[in-house]
Amino acid sequence: MAKFGIKADHFVASALFLKNNVLVAELKKVLKLTQKFPIISNQTRYQLALCHHFVDQNTTALEIIQKLDPLQNSAQVALLWLDILLECQDFDTFDTLYNALSDKTPNNPELQIRKATQLYTLGQHDASQNLLDTINGTDETNAKRDRLQARVYFFQGRLDDAAAISVNFLNDPDADLDHYYLHYYILLGAGNIEQAMALLRRRPRPSHPRSLRDKPSAYDIGPLAGKTIYISPEQGIGDRVEYARFFQRAAKMDIRLKARQPKHLTRLLKSMTAAPEHAAQKPKAKNIDSAVRIGDLPALLNITAKEELRAEPYLIPELKYVARWKKRIDKHKPVIGIAWKGSDLGWLDFNRSIPLKALHPILKRTDITVVCLQIGAALADVDDLPVEHRPIVFPDLDKGKDAYVDTVGLIANLDLVVTSDTSMAHVAGAMGAPSVVLLGKYPDLRWLQDPRPDFLYKNQNLIRQNEFGDWDTVIEKLSDFIDKKFTL
Repeated sequence: MAKFGIKADHFVASALFLKNNVLVAELKKVLKLTQKFPIISNQTRYQLALCHHFVDQNTTALEIIQKLDPLQNSAQVALLWLDILLECQDFDTFDTLYNALSDKTPNNPELQIRKATQLYTLGQHDASQNLLDTINGTDETNAKRDRLQARVYFFQGRLDDAAAISVNFLNDPDADLDHYYLHYYILLGAGNIEQAMALLRRRPRPSHPRSLRDKPSAYDIGPLAGKTIYISPEQGIGDRVEYARFFQRAAKMDIRLKARQPKHLTRLLKSMTAAPEHAAQKPKAKNIDSAVRIGDLPALLNITAKEELRAEPYLIPELKYVARWKKRIDKHKPVIGIAWKGSDLGWLDFNRSIPLKALHPILKRTDITVVCLQIGAALADVDDLPVEHRPIVFPDLDKGKDAYVDTVGLIANLDLVVTSDTSMAHVAGAMGAPSVVLLGKYPDLRWLQDPRPDFLYKNQNLIRQNEFGDWDTVIEKLSDFIDKKFTL
């Protein structure tokens, strides 16, 4: 192919189209292909870095953009530099570049938004608030400011102020609702259920599959009983497991759901109570009445109270996997499974993953057995622990082609699951397994600031940081919880 003069530049138009239509899986394939060819123009370098950043491939984005001097190129390049550094948690380089850019263009609202975001990420909410108060730019910049302001208000306990911003977005017909999850959870946390559901109904229509784009909105087709609704997938494993709680409600309403999921999740989702029928990648339009994203189900199914968002257990372990792990687990002492890290998603992961060493007080206890639910690169953290205090690692855990099915069988044999805010929290919660989720001071908004410990799932407790970055106190509370649960 190279002899015909193909360059990475030739793929940019397709990549930008996929980005603008939020076709993430397809965009990742195109970006992977572009890596085989050279980049000729600086504009292409910027656009490819932008697309990699969009799909959270920030290490690659940084490698691409490093050949563009942020002080000598356009403002777009400089801002993308800052965004990527923020996601990569390279705060020292971020500060150096921010200061240089601020000297060059003082009081630039776009620069100030990035700095306020960094301060928020680092838990410096008062400093972030002070900077936000000074920002006044274009409508687009002010929309970014308000999104961040809503977050800051939320975690300062100013729920009404946060909700007022989200309601303002809801009432503005031209508002940018790309960040609808932010406003949805803020409205939910403030108890504005009706407005939260109205926000979901305003969400843009799914951009795929193309064969269904001409179908009417699910909110405009009248009574849904007897209708077939295609669920467009989105986000990560945890999100899909969380929203699967609504499948049974749909079944009771005689709504037929068809869902397309990645192949490695198909078996897990079929383990759900009233799981939807699995659809082919290109469902036949004649068999579908409408399409929604999975996150829209609460509004589609007429949720009217926060209590209705709480789920009975709906993930059923496969018996052969339960039996397999029963033979391998020594139950002479309480057995606790731990997961401390999710996928690396920049600033979000910065405040949710737990250093494994912080769990050392739990790992060195002799009155419990600790097994590892973590898989992947994070297992390297185990090597940094004293041999006698390492959790039991099962190298063959979840090695099959179907994600989490094996892990679910293991969890069914445990007395407790302890996890950070990752998909493991939702898998254990969906099973109804006794679990504890350890949350940072400023967690993902889905955990709200609700005083009830089991807002999302039964048998699940939340332990939150009181001070940003203080995992030691969280682990002390976890140890006390274990003592009380097992009367040790």
